[in-house]
Amino acid sequence: MSKKTPTILSEKIASQSQFFTVQSQEIAFSNGTTVNFERLLGSVAGAVLIVPVLEDGTLLLIREYGAGVGRYELGFPKGKIDPGESWREACIRESQEEIGFYLKSLNCSIRSL
Repeated sequence: MSKKTPTILSEKIASQSQFFTVQSQEIAFSNGTTVNFERLLGSVAGAVLIVPVLEDGTLLLIREYGAGVGRYELGFPKGKIDPGESWREACIRESQEEIGFYLKSLNCSIRSL
């Protein structure tokens, strides 16, 4: 069974603040359904998501408040890449800020996807 890619009928900026841009998309699916989605647009520099794994296979997660769901959730450390910062530097900074580890001390590798 082939899956046809949905068609984006329209896009517009629904909201913008100094930190976020929310884009609204009207999308048509091959079954005739049309829906409106909203998504956060990424920053120009990008962002990182870190999956910290200790030598024994333990994953390190952070507990943070999710305003969208109104509760605390467990997740991986993440954050935006600051101007002039490489993605490697952002990974190191975010791991220090969010889990208190310097990546080299964990003997782990950093990979770009």
